[in-house]
Amino acid sequence: CTVPAGSVGDADVEVTKGADTTTLVGAFRYTGQVVTDVTWCNLQFPTSMNVAAGSTNDVYGRFRAMGGGDTDPGGSLEASQPRFYGEVGFGPDGSDPRVDAGWRWFHADYSGEIDTNEEVLGRLTVDEVGSYRYGFRFTDDDGYNFLYCDGGIEDGGYTPGTSDGFSPSDLGVMTVY
Repeated sequence: CTVPAGSVGDADVEVTKGADTTTLVGAFRYTGQVVTDVTWCNLQFPTSMNVAAGSTNDVYGRFRAMGGGDTDPGGSLEASQPRFYGEVGFGPDGSDPRVDAGWRWFHADYSGEIDTNEEVLGRLTVDEVGSYRYGFRFTDDDGYNFLYCDGGIEDGGYTPGTSDGFSPSDLGVMTVY
């Protein structure tokens, strides 16, 4: 199906087959890129993978929210701040997850606090052989807007993430065989 342009928010979906029409209320969500409480995020590790098709692989991301650490004193992002969560995703090599179709996103679990950052663990399983890009995104408004995170490597193995802006070329590289 083709999704028309729309503004951030939930939209009804109307399905028609022959003379029958059904409306699914709030079945589609338009997302944007305005996040106010997440000030930085990155794809922490690994920044590249060669994996077997169908295998499940752990990926770590980090973020910093307004005010630094203690974003999640309860040990669960959803328990302490239900509107705030992270996702790990993958899509076709050469694509931009902010605007290109074909990206798939999966919930990331809270892993713990590292210095003034919070860490999440995502798990990726890709069944199709090919080349892909992967990264994280975080929301502070229950999935209406996201801050997209890349990795990139600087001297000393530091991954700058969004501190140097977002670039699709700095997303993780995954080869599935």
